[in-house]
Amino acid sequence: MVSVWLHERTTPTLSAVMQFISDLHQPRLVAGAAPLITMSLLWQRRWYWLLELALTLPGGGLLDALLKYAFHRQRPVFDDSVVTLTSRSFPSGHAMGATLIY
Repeated sequence: MVSVWLHERTTPTLSAVMQFISDLHQPRLVAGAAPLITMSLLWQRRWYWLLELALTLPGGGLLDALLKYAFHRQRPVFDDSVVTLTSRSFPSGHAMGATLIY
């Protein structure tokens, strides 16, 4: 299993770097960026992009929730986990949010 292989080869430095990268795509940060992008698009009068943003972020969030419910996939469990989460593992909410906002 890939997750076991990666977990066996982790180091504290690698874990810290990966945690930092993951934190950049937290839903709170994506949600915080949305109003700033909205204001910028309003200022520039880019109505098409504003509409796209208004449809994409909530639509993608809903799609993420529906897919998590449909797949119902648990996260891998390790005896010495770096982070313990109870949410579903697939699809990745971080990846979905980052993709939507970028």
